[in-house]
Amino acid sequence: MHIVTNSILKSLDSENWFAALFISLALPGLCGDIEFSSANELEKYKKWFDTNLHSDYRGLINGEDCFYLQQALFFKQIEPVHREIVGRFHFLLPENFNNQYVHKSIVEGVLQLHLKQFCIDVTKAFERWIDKINITKDTKKKLESLSQVPFNLK
Repeated sequence: MHIVTNSILKSLDSENWFAALFISLALPGLCGDIEFSSANELEKYKKWFDTNLHSDYRGLINGEDCFYLQQALFFKQIEPVHREIVGRFHFLLPENFNNQYVHKSIVEGVLQLHLKQFCIDVTKAFERWIDKINITKDTKKKLESLSQVPFNLK
């Protein structure tokens, strides 16, 4: 398994919800950068999410929505119109369910997403994507760079 998806799954196992969601929301942008390198940041993200997670979230959340969720989580400045998009989604932690499964349900106009299931869906989409993309030398190099942390230990 790839180090990035492994990091998501380990974060879920240790109930480090913020880390799991942070990496899961970053992954479409990282993959989009590899597959659609000539597009802008939003387009890369949208294309990857809409291609690889569309069947899981069709009609509920799309790549543009998820891009602005990612931007909000990463504390980037977002326009008021995009804050409205972010307000239409709510990630729920597993301990908040009282044995009820509410993933992808809409309550008072707000889409409820089970954080753990969303992160698992992103990891599965990544693994499917890895299996189907054309692995060129350049693509392989970019994928390998996702696994490298630039430490300077001097």
